[in-house]
Amino acid sequence: MRHLQRLIIYLLASLQVSVSEECGNTAGFLASLPPVESNLEPLAAQQLHDIQCKTLVTAQPRDGLGGSLIARMAAIATAKARGICYVHTPFYELDHVPGSEKDMEAFTNIGDGEIDIRNIGGFQMERNHNNFDAYEHVEEKCISNSDCPSVFVCVSVRRCMEVATHDLEVLYPMLPVFRERYHRTPKPEINFEEGAVHVAVHVRRGDVDDDRYVRDDVHLLIIENIRKEQTQKGTKVKFHIFSQGDPNAFKVYTEGNLDTELHIHSNTNEHGSAVEGAVGDLNWTFHAMVKADILVVTRSALSYVAAWLSVGKIYQIPHEKYPSLKEWKVVGPAESPDTD
Repeated sequence: MRHLQRLIIYLLASLQVSVSEECGNTAGFLASLPPVESNLEPLAAQQLHDIQCKTLVTAQPRDGLGGSLIARMAAIATAKARGICYVHTPFYELDHVPGSEKDMEAFTNIGDGEIDIRNIGGFQMERNHNNFDAYEHVEEKCISNSDCPSVFVCVSVRRCMEVATHDLEVLYPMLPVFRERYHRTPKPEINFEEGAVHVAVHVRRGDVDDDRYVRDDVHLLIIENIRKEQTQKGTKVKFHIFSQGDPNAFKVYTEGNLDTELHIHSNTNEHGSAVEGAVGDLNWTFHAMVKADILVVTRSALSYVAAWLSVGKIYQIPHEKYPSLKEWKVVGPAESPDTD
């Protein structure tokens, strides 16, 4: 019990929020969310009463698709494992594809079946002062008063991820659930050539920082090792390089390699607005990574969360921010992937 309390305290202490001064004063935030769909039924009075004396948490990071998605998935997994009530906040401000939040919410579908924050009614966004003692007995008392549920809000991708990625046992039970939800809504058709093993390789460029930059020679060595392994098995292999930027910068991947195809996109123009077709390109890219027989995950939330949804083989270029799942193979410049 003490261990459980500490984990709950750890989660709640990491929450940072914007706060309303009075119950229900959340109109400004709610107005930033996509409109409620007609099929979103209001919570019954008894349901509202039932959740008022539970700890409610939600994830509201402002990030790209990968970070925004992984933060919500980690928060859901943590809440389910720790007996905390999760409230889903749909995407409302996505980097790289601004204006596509409603479409991307429907595409990923991760919040399907969860309580929707737009459907609670009056509630209070709780400020957290990093006071561990305030939540020491969180299981034993009602955090909110009887008239106004309090919702603790995680706004940092890293904070939302921390519990689930430090204790991966929290995550594993939810992976089949997330995959089922994801595949429940329409997805783009991926016309992979039949009879070949398809390898998706995410090469993060664009806004990548120095800490997460991976050199081309690292990717190329991993690709060559996989190519050799598959060739020894007599298996035809096709490599798909996913990135963004100038296609000429990626010729090193295709020179002399007829088995390699580039998928290079640009999501925004010089003004930061989504370019025509950007949402479709991102959806296709993400779903292709999920569907690939082998996915090489780089130091990026986009390919990392695609690996959570994949049932293929995963090879990961390691980074401390993105812990490896137990069935993944960690690869690097001096490591040869084991594709048995």
